[in-house]
Amino acid sequence: MKECLNKYKCHGLWAAVCVLMVHGAKLFTNNVGIDTEDLIHLGSPFYDGWLNTGRQGLVLLKYLTGSVEYNPYFAQMMTLVMLAVSVLAFVMLWDKVAGVTGSVNKWAAYGCMFLWISHPILVEQYYFTLQGVEIGIGMVLTAVALWLVWQGKAQKGSKKIYAFLLSGALLLLTFSVYQIFVVLFIYGAVTILLLDTLRKPDAKCKGILAVVKDVFPYAGVFLGAFICNSVVTSLFFSESDYLSSQVQWGQLSVRDCVYSIAVHVRDVLTGQNSIFYHVSFGALCAVGFIAVLCLIKRYGAALLFYYVALMTTPFLMTVVCADEPAVRSQLILPAITGYILYVDVLLMKCLGCDGAKKTAKKSSGIKWQTVLLAAVCILGGVSQMQISHRLYYTDACRYAEDEALGRALIQQLEPKIGEDETPIVVIGCHEFQGNNACLEGEIIGLSIFEHDVEEEPRYYWSTRRVVGFLHTLGYDCEQLPDKNIPYAEEFAEDMDVWPGKHSVEHAGDMVVIKLSEINE
Repeated sequence: MKECLNKYKCHGLWAAVCVLMVHGAKLFTNNVGIDTEDLIHLGSPFYDGWLNTGRQGLVLLKYLTGSVEYNPYFAQMMTLVMLAVSVLAFVMLWDKVAGVTGSVNKWAAYGCMFLWISHPILVEQYYFTLQGVEIGIGMVLTAVALWLVWQGKAQKGSKKIYAFLLSGALLLLTFSVYQIFVVLFIYGAVTILLLDTLRKPDAKCKGILAVVKDVFPYAGVFLGAFICNSVVTSLFFSESDYLSSQVQWGQLSVRDCVYSIAVHVRDVLTGQNSIFYHVSFGALCAVGFIAVLCLIKRYGAALLFYYVALMTTPFLMTVVCADEPAVRSQLILPAITGYILYVDVLLMKCLGCDGAKKTAKKSSGIKWQTVLLAAVCILGGVSQMQISHRLYYTDACRYAEDEALGRALIQQLEPKIGEDETPIVVIGCHEFQGNNACLEGEIIGLSIFEHDVEEEPRYYWSTRRVVGFLHTLGYDCEQLPDKNIPYAEEFAEDMDVWPGKHSVEHAGDMVVIKLSEINE
């Protein structure tokens, strides 16, 4: 253990530096986003919603870590700590499997961590600070589960069984933390199998039977954990169609579904149509694919099989949903962006070894490939970091605007509600204005006052957001029952739009707030 810590102390320091450079703005802020406001307002009853969507592992981790009562600053700090630890855990795993050392490999690890940590998808995910720590813990546990399977393959008898059972137990937990951890394990298994293939350059040993033998332990542990989790969830927890409602198969034509999948693949590889995708990922994939083709003769078709399988992992959720998944759930993309650089460096070293044998020269003759990869890493990483910074800035501006509106509403509500606890309803929405430096993401850049407006029953769930947000500002009020909302809509037709003089009005036994005109 001491030797391992000494070996990776520089890696850990670099991971911490990257996290602070990219996500330092996350530390010790008062920014409150959606869901976080609900947790602060409701407390532990909020977790019933997670249980109903099959996220019992997330709730369990809350209890195990002693963070049932939400602590904003602690959650922000530990989210960043666990991000650094989780990235470092995967890099250590890959180093162990690859069995390579040296300065070139160290720089590959540094580049991998930079590309992974700087990815703007993480900003969207960590907008939901209430689950950031548990997401990080889940990633670390997934890395440990992968290591146990890899180690278990080399063991015999009871040690092998114990390793597989412990790995399955960890996966049973992580699969119920967040649905993407199912894909994360598949992705992690493919990364290990690819590195294992590079470690043993013997094409004769990499036929179909050898591939099946290598894949079987990972598939067995995965299926065991997946089936157990599905049974437990269906019997005791999941009562919501939250996940099934995201699946478009059967809702749209097969042609439209296939088209949506193809468009997402194209956008990710070319960096089109989204600030969350960058062309550097496609460039790294292309470089690696060419290198793999050059090495097939030496390493066998298994190398190509695993590389192609690796390329499919960011799109597994896309295929399941037949549509682009929510950005925050695409956690495989940051991970694979870093890993592709890591494995590309190893592939270039393998090509260099082949070249050295043919020309009797040292492998230093591949310096231009190293320079190319370094350039792609730096340009891609810096570009990702800039997007991440702008997203954090946007969220800070969004919160400042939401807070100002919230406090202005409180001033209007206090004399009208008094001590009678008259329930309120918010009609319409308020859109975040921002400035030229702001950058709208998927959730980031949306005001709390514009979420869930069209969710049925209309204005009920959006009002719940507002009531929860006002609670975070220190003001408590009651929400109007959904059965009375139609009357409130009718009453609001003759009201002024905020900040008009008659935009907050008594309507019998309720107070109506009109933020915008009603859309039919």
